[in-house]
Amino acid sequence: MDAENAVTMGGAMSNGFLHLYIGEGKGKTTTVVGLAARARGHGSNVIFAQFFKGCKTGETTPLESLGVTVIRSGEDAGFVWDMDSEQRTAFKVKQEQIFRGVYDAIEEINSGRQNAAPTCSDEAHVDGSIPYGDSFSELQAICGREVSAVETTNCRSSAGGAAPTIIVLDEILDALTEGMIDEEALRGFMAHKADGFEIVLTGREAPEWLHEEADYITEMKKLKHPYDIGAEARAGIEY
Repeated sequence: MDAENAVTMGGAMSNGFLHLYIGEGKGKTTTVVGLAARARGHGSNVIFAQFFKGCKTGETTPLESLGVTVIRSGEDAGFVWDMDSEQRTAFKVKQEQIFRGVYDAIEEINSGRQNAAPTCSDEAHVDGSIPYGDSFSELQAICGREVSAVETTNCRSSAGGAAPTIIVLDEILDALTEGMIDEEALRGFMAHKADGFEIVLTGREAPEWLHEEADYITEMKKLKHPYDIGAEARAGIEY
């Protein structure tokens, strides 16, 4: 995005930026999980789509508890480089379904159905008069009962001042490299992105056109990793 199209409004960007988190090192997904949680804490709608990941990973449950829309296959198909032609074809269909799920989630946000209103019945809450940034204790006092993290986030969203909608496409760059997502499909997605949508892409490498389009590029470089001495992936650390 060029600078003249990035207009600051109340601390948030009117046009969202494009982030690339690339490289062979650990930390790409870890980084964007933190970004998603931070954005949700400011009342943003967050869509978190995971490509190439079907097995259970630890980040999905806490993200969903925060009200993040998580989209993934839920089926562990193994490694794409070990697949035969038939398996690759079936796997590509699943990755395309995940991408279509992102479009469905965007449509839901645009129609105003997602996070349309907080769930507390108190009128002071419903009309958006609670100041942005109120704490759990203040909100509970207004509502007269205990409230959840999702309700608090929805309150903040209704009161205004929220950051842009965040769309995380985790490992979509690897799906692109392996031919599981067509480049034209990703180009079309980027070209028709609505203003105010922050797009975050991860994977080992990105094509040059995405480097040119990106506003943030961070490369994760491995200097040392337990894999090098034969350690296996550990729950809560690698997945």
